[in-house]
Amino acid sequence: MKIISRLFFLILLLTITSCDKDDEIFSDTANKLIGAWMPVDSDDFYDVYERVDLLDHEYGMEFKSKGKFVNRLPATWCGTPPVAFADYKGSWTEKDSIINATYEFWNNEKRECTWRIISVDERYLILSPVMIQD
Repeated sequence: MKIISRLFFLILLLTITSCDKDDEIFSDTANKLIGAWMPVDSDDFYDVYERVDLLDHEYGMEFKSKGKFVNRLPATWCGTPPVAFADYKGSWTEKDSIINATYEFWNNEKRECTWRIISVDERYLILSPVMIQD
């Protein structure tokens, strides 16, 4: 009886201590998204991104763990070269191959992007913008 009580106590202790409220469970697709992506091609229907080590390129975005998002865009409204870029921080979620990302742009304007994931692997990410009906 003593062994069963100790075993039960050990299992209970492990169960309680193994859970952390900050732990997030991501889908396999969301785990593949984590990283920095640079745009390489685009048309009316699809945007193609290539995985990069760092966002040291002009444009790009980064999906981070725990739902953090960075979108690198022009720092001002002026597009005359040389164009300065800035990182706009926000958050992202993924459910059923739909990504929702929000971030605050340079003029304190809150922006929201919604994409459908067409394909994601170790090298490329292909997204299709989703139009939101108001």
